[in-house]
Amino acid sequence: DHTSIFYIFDTNGKFLKHFSHGSSSEEMYQYLKNEI
Repeated sequence: DHTSIFYIFDTNGKFLKHFSHGSSSEEMYQYLKNEI
């Protein structure tokens, strides 16, 4: 068994958000679309 977590940091290295293995691609897309 394993876990997967995607960590999102800003350009200064500040933690912004994480997505767990159960996060949907749509959820990640919407977050990143609004942040970029």
